[in-house]
Amino acid sequence: MVKKHFGTAQLICRLLGGNLAEVRTQSEKLFIRQTASTRRVKFWIGANDLSTEGEFRWAGSDRRVTITDWHSGQPDNYEGAEDCVHTDGERTGTWNDEDCDERMHYICEERWISQRVLIQPLSICTILLEPPHGPSSSLIG
Repeated sequence: MVKKHFGTAQLICRLLGGNLAEVRTQSEKLFIRQTASTRRVKFWIGANDLSTEGEFRWAGSDRRVTITDWHSGQPDNYEGAEDCVHTDGERTGTWNDEDCDERMHYICEERWISQRVLIQPLSICTILLEPPHGPSSSLIG
């Protein structure tokens, strides 16, 4: 899979019928953290503060980010140029704010009712199914 800028990644997710991933529950937070740290890959997720500095919202729904998983000392808006959020697979899968023009892998989602499907954003894609636990999402990368 080719790495993309944040905006391009969100556009691709929309073309696939979804958005960059949103974390709405603790279990989703842990799932994304584990995926990033296990694969040791940085992934764009939908959180950003492009509209208002310091106020993180989800790219797809424009909802305020209420569940977070920031790495220690983050977000830091380094040099005033970090508005988009990625998981840091090189550490523990926790979040970091970054320049939106950096190229990274990304996690897309499509909200489903019955199951969660994850296609790893690596050159060889795999599908993992989790048992349904109420509303969940399809994460595609």
